[in-house]
Amino acid sequence: MTATVTVSNVGPIAKPVSIPVDPEGGIVILRGRNGAGKTQALNAVQTLLSGNGTLNKRQGAEAPAEVSGFGATVRFSNRTTHTGELEVVSLEDRLSIADLVDPKLKDPAAADARRIKSILSLAGTKADFKLFAGLLAGNAMVQCTQKATREAGDIVDMAARVKADLHEAARQYEARADQAQGAATAARAAIEGIDLQGEADESKLRSALEASQASLIRMQEQQKAATLAQQARARAEAQLDKAIDEYTGPATADAIAAYNSASAALAEAMAATEKARKSLQLAERAEERASDALRESAGNAMAAKAHDQLIAQFRAALNANTVEGPTAKDMKAAEKALGAAHAAVMNGVKIRDAQRKQTELDGYQKQEQQHRNGADALRTAAKGVDDVLSRAVAGQGLRVKDGRLVTTTKRGETFFNDLSAGERWKIALDVAIDAVGERGLIPLAQEAWEGLDPVNRRLIADHVRGRKVTVITAQCDAGELRAEPFEAK
Repeated sequence: MTATVTVSNVGPIAKPVSIPVDPEGGIVILRGRNGAGKTQALNAVQTLLSGNGTLNKRQGAEAPAEVSGFGATVRFSNRTTHTGELEVVSLEDRLSIADLVDPKLKDPAAADARRIKSILSLAGTKADFKLFAGLLAGNAMVQCTQKATREAGDIVDMAARVKADLHEAARQYEARADQAQGAATAARAAIEGIDLQGEADESKLRSALEASQASLIRMQEQQKAATLAQQARARAEAQLDKAIDEYTGPATADAIAAYNSASAALAEAMAATEKARKSLQLAERAEERASDALRESAGNAMAAKAHDQLIAQFRAALNANTVEGPTAKDMKAAEKALGAAHAAVMNGVKIRDAQRKQTELDGYQKQEQQHRNGADALRTAAKGVDDVLSRAVAGQGLRVKDGRLVTTTKRGETFFNDLSAGERWKIALDVAIDAVGERGLIPLAQEAWEGLDPVNRRLIADHVRGRKVTVITAQCDAGELRAEPFEAK
């Protein structure tokens, strides 16, 4: 059974106009000349459907301005009254569909932003930061966004702010990652060419250095002692040579032999003295001569013994002062060992410093990776903003990608803005129809309807009739204000 919406005494409308609403759906057009009251009638229908707004009473009319239908009535005389309970579902924003089809903006991105707002308005989605809070774990989303972002009153604006805040936070993470990378590069350059596995224990290296120093000192002392011994030996040899060269007495054996002979002669002489007193004088002289010879030979023997003792002393001194010093090869090896030990100590300092640098390098690399991961997570979360909006605009194959409204056609992924007017209207009406449901009512602004070509008007009429939804719109025409079902020609 066809329902009727009646509008009377509104604006310039003097004669009540009845608007038929077929339960099978379709398009009803308010026709009439300019100033006949088409827009006022549409506004009155919207007031009835939304329960908001007021009516403009016809000037001079005694009866109140009134719109009624679907079990509800709105009257305005001195004040607006609403009675009854509306028995039909409609859209609160009569311009949302037209904005979705053509926001009248040249910039495609700005047009899509307006379209997204229209869809979200149709869906009743409000700006709520909780929609985006799950993009990051814990409280990270709050920490990465500004207060103005979280308190934005428009969800599309909020989404854009969230994405911008996340990208800014990602840039900060990337800057910290670049700093860590630079520090890691410096640390890596500092340890390049250093064997980190080499001995670096300071106490061990110091002990080895001290041992090398002690070894070299011992060799130097041995070398000094050998030099002194060689000098003493040289002096002893010189004294020995001098003693041998300057000695003028008989050889020791000859002196001893002479002494023995003299002793024998003395004995013989004494015996002869005893036996031959007669030759006393001769014997005494012989004795005297023998005594002289004995004294002389005794002196010579003593001198020879003293000489032998001196020689023996010199030889003993030579033997006692014989010290074998280190060879030049040994000294060179000891000096080389000391140099190596000192180099090892210095290298140990380098290794320990390199090991600290390696630890720093590992830390910087870990920090860099953490910051890169953080930036990636934020970039991913920023991409997820579109997913949030896509879920909010879900239906009729629409989704948000990089702030643009897209859908899938036979041509593949296509910007909504690039669809034909008929394709956009079909999707827009489907979005509106999903919002009101079957038997719902959708007011459509006159300019939106008049902007459609005959082909798209016919396509839209067939589409809404198939979904059993009624669209009420207006079109400038000759004659008085009237409501007529749209009939495709």
